Order: sequence, then structure tokens, then C-alpha cells
Amino acid sequence: MLSPTVTLEKSFTYLVEEDVPETSYNLFVNQLNIGMKGFCITRNYPAKIKARFKLGDIPLFWLSNVGKDNTIRPKDLEKLSLSLEQFLSNKSVVILLDGMEYLITNNNFITVLRLIQSLRDQVAINQSILILAVNPSTLESHQLNLLEREIDGVIKG
Repeated sequence: MLSPTVTLEKSFTYLVEEDVPETSYNLFVNQLNIGMKGFCITRNYPAKIKARFKLGDIPLFWLSNVGKDNTIRPKDLEKLSLSLEQFLSNKSVVILLDGMEYLITNNNFITVLRLIQSLRDQVAINQSILILAVNPSTLESHQLNLLEREIDGVIKG
């Protein structure tokens, strides 16, 4: 479990570098537990994530090419961006994006970086928190450096 000394600030975007998205989900759940509304985008099957982290009925979208409700196809970055911007308009919310590697392999790094840059600005304006889970070994070092420059804090999981 995550140390309670890690405090996330509103209007900040965090990159959680970890092999398996555990710390990022714990940070997300901590924010839900203090009353923030949450939104989760994950590469993992939503029912498993909801059960494992006891997420209840928060909005959860699955990054998948399976055409089901609450799925976002990895190439449909416009739908992803619009969904997140719409949720951010609620102000003071927390978003977890787990699946950066999947988005990058289905698009390209620069396209996904532009999405993150846009989201970061929206998060700042709307006093919200964005948690990005990424396995650093899946990125080239210059890609990781570019990503780290665009966010407010790096947390090693």
C-alpha cells in the first residue's frame, strides 16, 4: 500500500513510473476516499479493476478494440480527449489514465504526447488531478524524458 505521505495537489499532472499499475491505482483510490469524483481509463478489463480496487460506480472506460459500451478504441484519441474534457468541466476531479503504452503502440508517441499536453492544461484550469501510469521500460529514454518534462511530478512506483 502507498505511504500516506504522498499528497497530490490539485491542478497537477503526475507520471507514475511502475512496472505494474499498483501505486497509480492506490493514489487514485486515495483521492476518491477524500471525496473527489473520479474517472478511470484502463487497458485492463473494467470488471477486474473495479473489483480489485473497489471502485464502485465511477466512470471507467476500457481501451479496447472490442466494440462494447464504455470502450474507447485506442486510435480514437478524439473521443478519449472529449470524454476527459467533458469530465474535467466538473472541476476538482481526479483522472487515472492507465494504458499509455497501448495508446502509443496504436498511434505514435508524438500524437499521444500532444494529447497529454492538452489534458495537462485542462487539468490545471479545472483544479483537477491527472495520474498517468506508465511502465518506463516500454518507452525509449528520450520519450520518457519528453513525457517527464510535460508533467508536474514523477512518482516512482
